[in-house]
This record gives sequence, structure tokens and C-alpha cells, in this order.
Amino acid sequence: MGIAYAIWMGIAIIGITFAETIMYGNKYDFLKAFFMLLIAAGIMGLKFLGSVPSEP
Repeated sequence: MGIAYAIWMGIAIIGITFAETIMYGNKYDFLKAFFMLLIAAGIMGLKFLGSVPSEP
């Protein structure tokens, strides 16, 4: 359950940031884009590593 929560919160953070840019015209800087890519990479890592069966 904790991994699902982390994934949904990461998606929400990225979505809110995009909405903020569209609705309020906020600018992206390099660091904001970099850290959003890190969040997206973490979500993908959790998704792909969560489906690998663990060895006993």
C-alpha cells in the first residue's frame, strides 16, 4: 500500500506543477525540471521493480 501511495503522490506533484504552469504562467527552471524527472524516474523504478518476484 505504501508504494501505491508514493506513486500517486508523485503523479499528483507532477500534475499540479504542470497545472500551475498552464493556469498561472509560472516558469520552469532547470532545477524544477530536473527534480520532476527524478520523481518520474522514481515512479517508473517502483513500478518496474515492484513487479519482479523476489528470491527466497
